[in-house]
Amino acid sequence: MINSDFSHTLYLGSDEIILLLPLVQLREGGYTLLSVNSQEQIIIFSIQDECYALTINHVVEIIRVQNITEVPMTRNFIAGVMNLRGKIIPVVNFRERFRLPSIPFNKKTRVVVVSFEGELVGLIVDEIRMVTTLHGSELEATPSMVGGLEKECFEGFLKNDEMLIGILRLEKVLRLEEEVITNG
Repeated sequence: MINSDFSHTLYLGSDEIILLLPLVQLREGGYTLLSVNSQEQIIIFSIQDECYALTINHVVEIIRVQNITEVPMTRNFIAGVMNLRGKIIPVVNFRERFRLPSIPFNKKTRVVVVSFEGELVGLIVDEIRMVTTLHGSELEATPSMVGGLEKECFEGFLKNDEMLIGILRLEKVLRLEEEVITNG
C-alpha cells in the first residue's frame, strides 16, 4: 500500500499512473515558480481549446467527474460540493471561472483535486493532456498587456509545439476579490 501523503494517482483514460512525490506546502503571496536552472513537473489540461498547467505539487489526485451537489447562493463558478471518500470538498468549474460557456461533461472531463491552504478543492477541467517537466528556462513572463486580477492568475507561459500553455498560480485562480473559495 502506498502512503497517500507521498503519492499522486493520475487517471489518464483507462491507465493509472502513480507518481511518488511528497506533497509540498503551498507558498503564500508572490513568488517565482522556477529559477532558470530549475525544473518542476506540471500537469497540462485543457479548457475549451486552450491548455493550462499546474505544478504537480498542488495536485493530490485526478478523478472522473462524480455526483456534484449544487449549493445555492454561491458564486457561479462554484459547481457545488462532492463527497471524496467521506470528505465533502468544494468543486470549481474552470470553464465558469474563466468565463467560458458551459458544456456537458463527457468521458474526458476530469476533476483535478488540489490542496489549497490546507483544504482539498476539486477543479473541473475538460481533459488531462499530459504530465511533463517544465524547465525554468522555458517559462516566459506573462505579457504586460494582460492586466488586472487575471494577470496575477498566471505564473507565466510555456511554449510547447507551437502551443502556449498558461502556468496557473493556484492561490490567485482560487481567489476572487480577496475572497477564498473554501470559505464561500
